[in-house]
Amino acid sequence: MDNQHVEINISKAAADQSDTISIGDDNDPLCCCEYFNRHDERYHILECCCNCTDFDQVFDRLICCKKVDPKHRVGMLLTFQDRLRVPWQGGAKQISLDAIIPMLVIPLVIGIAAINSDTALIMCIATTLLLGYCYYYLRRAVPRTRFFAMWTFWSVFYLIILFEFTVPMMELLPEENFILVLLASVSMFSFYKAKSRASLNHVPVGIVSEDELPDITEEQTSLLIDHSESDEGDHHHPNVCQICHKYVQPRTFHCTTCQACVERHDHHSYWLDCCIGDKNHRYYFTGLLTASCALTFGANLATTAVCHPILVFKIMGVPVLLPDDCNDVFDDYETSLAFIMAIYALIMNFFVAIALLMQTYLISKGLTLSEWRRGQPGNRRGYLNNLTCFLSGSTY
Repeated sequence: MDNQHVEINISKAAADQSDTISIGDDNDPLCCCEYFNRHDERYHILECCCNCTDFDQVFDRLICCKKVDPKHRVGMLLTFQDRLRVPWQGGAKQISLDAIIPMLVIPLVIGIAAINSDTALIMCIATTLLLGYCYYYLRRAVPRTRFFAMWTFWSVFYLIILFEFTVPMMELLPEENFILVLLASVSMFSFYKAKSRASLNHVPVGIVSEDELPDITEEQTSLLIDHSESDEGDHHHPNVCQICHKYVQPRTFHCTTCQACVERHDHHSYWLDCCIGDKNHRYYFTGLLTASCALTFGANLATTAVCHPILVFKIMGVPVLLPDDCNDVFDDYETSLAFIMAIYALIMNFFVAIALLMQTYLISKGLTLSEWRRGQPGNRRGYLNNLTCFLSGSTY
């Protein structure tokens, strides 16, 4: 009996020790290739192609020409997205598909478009349709997505690389190249600041229930929510958001995408994946202005370098050139890459210029885009006064 008790105690001690070891293993720091998957299980990056039941089910049904269960299809895509990772210190980092797709698609589109004029036309139309479809689909299916922000980032990155390596530098002055790099840098910095400061626009007041709101009349409550009866004299009345039930300042709107009230809300920018409001509106406007200048200037430098230029006029002795004949740009692939880069920059500048003109008009009227959409009239301070107040940081 004593021997049996000893064996039982030893087995229990061994079991406790094994449990301790397994728990300790789970609590050990992750190596650069390990991570916790969406089921909170410890996983290794080399197992990315193993043990995917949903993928097996989808593949089997496709081979048998049977209808694929949507549950298995969604599970397969979620598993692939969860396992798409790169080694990193402290654990493998996930790479989202909306971030990696623009990185692969943009150089593919530019490379195919540079083959000849026919492929250039086809790819321009296809890219426009693709972005239009993604814009209207993702806004409804996945409101918070980095696809458009990453498309903007990789577009600027590839445009700079193509300009520096494909445009003949002998055709450009060093001052021209410096001005272009400066404009592009200021634009990217402004958009980065607009993105990083977006959270400062959110109203930090805690949520309260309707019963806890003291002495707020129905007229005061609807001032900022409905925006149908408000005028400049009413901007000192207290307001409360009917969605999240918190006190808000005048000209504050609730963004359904960010799920937050935004001070002086202008709009939700899907291209930056953030809201434009009081704390980042000037950075956004500066980014649009410098981006439009950089895209126009860079496209002009590229086309005049690879095409036959023509002198238009001179400003303080500096010649202003425009492309005259671009019929032979597709004779050399490197030259056609520079030309396609310029065309892509002009297409981007078209949309940037529309947003810039819209912002300039609304700011001169003393309105935000949210207020304009609700039909609220602007103030009577004058166009230049409103622009000056906006650029100086004071209330407009």
